[in-house]
Parts: sequence; structure tokens; C-alpha cells
Amino acid sequence: MIEDIQENYVFPSVRYHQVVDLLGVPERNNWFEKYQIKYPLSSKIGSDLIDPEYTLYFIITINQDSIVTNTKVEKR
Repeated sequence: MIEDIQENYVFPSVRYHQVVDLLGVPERNNWFEKYQIKYPLSSKIGSDLIDPEYTLYFIITINQDSIVTNTKVEKR
């Protein structure tokens, strides 16, 4: 499913407001780069059944003009 979004909806040259219209307002977090926005995709819950071992994020890089320059899925 995420590949379809990357290929057909959120790709280089799309504007930030178009991404928000499609996917909603992104999460914010200090450890992401200034021009990156993220959307959580899924998490693997740890053995304590509370804290996640990791979370998969759809990360979208934009430039200073609010235009998408790159997308990727990353585990953090």
C-alpha cells in the first residue's frame, strides 16, 4: 500500500499542503531533520507488552519551498 502512495500520490514535486490533504497532519519529533515529516505505519511491541521495540515510519523530505524531494520507509 505504501508503494502505491509513493508512486502515485506523494512523489518529488508534490507540495506539502497536498501531502497533508491526502495523509493528514504529520507527527512532529525533534530527532527528525528540519525538512522531514513523518507518518507512523506500524510498531512492533516489545516483550513487556507496553513499549514498542521499533516503529516503521513513512518519512517525507521537503525543501525550503515545501516541495517533496524524497520519500522512504524507515525503522526507528
